[in-house]
Amino acid sequence: MAKTKSVKLPKMFRKPIPKKRFEKKILRRIYLAKERDFLLSLAKQDEQERYVISGELSKAEAKHLATLAKSIRKNRGLVTGWKAAILAVIIGSLLVFNFLFKDRLAEAGMEAALENVFRARAEAEGVHLSLFRGSLSFESLSVADRDKPMENLFELSRSELRVNIWELLKKRLVIERAVCSGIRLGTPRDSSGALPEAETTEAGFSPGDSRSSGLGALLADTDPEALLQAQFDRLRSPAYLDEVNGRYRQALDLWPERIEAVQNDLEAGRTAASRIAALKIQEIDSLQEAADAAKVIQDNYPRVEEAASTLRRTNRDFQQDREALTDLQRGVRDALEEDYRLLESVVADPGGELGGVASQAAENLLKARIGRYYDYALKAIDASRKMKSENGKKEAADVRRQGAVVKFPVRGYPRFMIEELYISYGSSGSGEYLEASAQDISSDQEIVGRPVRFSLNAEDGVHRISGEGSLDTRQGAQEFLSLEGGLEGGGFALGNALSGIGLEELKGSADGSIVFSIDPGMKGAGTAEIRLEDMNPIFQDDGNLLQNAVREVLASTNSAVFTVSFEADEGGFTRFRVKSDLDALLARRVGAFLDAEASRLRERLKVLLREELASALEENAELENLLGTWGGELAEDLREAGSLEDLARSQEERLDTRMREIRDEAAGEVQDKAEDLIKDAAKDFKLPF
Repeated sequence: MAKTKSVKLPKMFRKPIPKKRFEKKILRRIYLAKERDFLLSLAKQDEQERYVISGELSKAEAKHLATLAKSIRKNRGLVTGWKAAILAVIIGSLLVFNFLFKDRLAEAGMEAALENVFRARAEAEGVHLSLFRGSLSFESLSVADRDKPMENLFELSRSELRVNIWELLKKRLVIERAVCSGIRLGTPRDSSGALPEAETTEAGFSPGDSRSSGLGALLADTDPEALLQAQFDRLRSPAYLDEVNGRYRQALDLWPERIEAVQNDLEAGRTAASRIAALKIQEIDSLQEAADAAKVIQDNYPRVEEAASTLRRTNRDFQQDREALTDLQRGVRDALEEDYRLLESVVADPGGELGGVASQAAENLLKARIGRYYDYALKAIDASRKMKSENGKKEAADVRRQGAVVKFPVRGYPRFMIEELYISYGSSGSGEYLEASAQDISSDQEIVGRPVRFSLNAEDGVHRISGEGSLDTRQGAQEFLSLEGGLEGGGFALGNALSGIGLEELKGSADGSIVFSIDPGMKGAGTAEIRLEDMNPIFQDDGNLLQNAVREVLASTNSAVFTVSFEADEGGFTRFRVKSDLDALLARRVGAFLDAEASRLRERLKVLLREELASALEENAELENLLGTWGGELAEDLREAGSLEDLARSQEERLDTRMREIRDEAAGEVQDKAEDLIKDAAKDFKLPF
């Protein structure tokens, strides 16, 4: 029989347990018969039919009982009263949300998402979200054109999207129905679709982007004041000069009190030194007088030393601060030189990489247009990446016994996939026509084994747009996104964009094509060609050399070709080049004018910057001069303190010398007297022989 001893029982067994409680709260939570038998073998009923467990148990029984007590506490059941109440509150809240708020929130969320993508006002009406059916529908949706706020980029009538909820619970997105009807482009709006300025500011591409420098700045805006203000946020000297002046003001707040303190110490040193200097060392004739003089020096010399020491320490601290401020002062000059170089780069040489007047005049317009679609491409890639990253997250698997792998001959699907999407309205040749398609849209192209392919063809009776491309997120893909498209039969009318070269308006027809791709490293490159035909220029009344040259060249031709090549990354264009067959014709006319204008602008920008910073530079000079004056006064006080210290030390040394002289004189007198006494004694002393 196992040895027993008195042990500490689990808490639930330390007191007698009523029979009803024992059966309901303990036995009912033990599911294995052998465990119930074990417990009943230990529990005995007393006279009141309560179950009692003795503390005299073997080591194995005590351990078994402790384990069983933990299991009983865990087996309390899934639903208790308070849990059921919480569950009821949650279900009730979901029902209230489903009937009262979900449609409003869905509408607000849809509008906010579309505004974030297209950077223009989005309006949805009749939005209905059914969480149980997995459907989202709306009666109408319109998104404004960011560049033309009084027009819609597109407008949709009743549309519906339905998702299989049961498959969604299995972490697969199966779209059962996707209907889009009544697609319209470029429809007029009753109110402006522009978002507030704070919402539309982004690091994208716009015609007035500060990165449009060089000849473009020269032609588009020859006002130096406006050009300086446009670049002001990029300048380093204004903020740096404010920082330096702030440091100077801090020093000027700190040092007056310390300088006053050392001047008080210096005044005390002067008083003490004057007492020492008043001693007439050479007139001292006795050791007592020397001792009195030494007492004066002993009482006053420490004050002279303290004044000199304090001045040396204060001057050392002042010079350290002064050197730090001098370094900052040199930084002001460096910052100004850096800003001068920046302003010079804004007005680049006319013969720069853009290649000519016509190319530069077209650059801002083309950069804005291409950059807009490049922004959209980056947003599409970002959405694809997020979808793939979320799909790749694996949940931690439960630790289970190793089983056998059984393979079934079924096709593997990712969590989300649309095998084919097709949208169209109208018919080719009828005026209004749109045909768009996409294949193999999925959350994991590695499983599908194919990239997303898409195409677009559209007509509006005058223009014809076509394009096709692919999006490949698979490992080892050479191109992340590729796109090829074209425009035919497009008319154009340019006004304010060309006012800098003497044109009020330029009209005609245009055809064009574009090819670009983005690699997995998010670096893009592409080319575009724009062909202008039947150009009809309307010139301004007065013109300078540049404008007259443009007038002469455009009067001799009615067509032009612009070739664009560009490179970009997630931050924007890293290279943008435009070439035109008009450049050679214009270059000979405008070269000298542009050189002179660029030089004038550079010098004027420097003058304007100095004028803009005049008050801050003047304050800086005043602060530097004031600090220099204090430094000179401290240096003068330090020299005076050194002189006082030398005077006190000199008096001390003279006193030491005089005291030695007095002692030597006293010793000589004593010796002379002793010799006289010896001589007198020798005369009176007679020898006996």
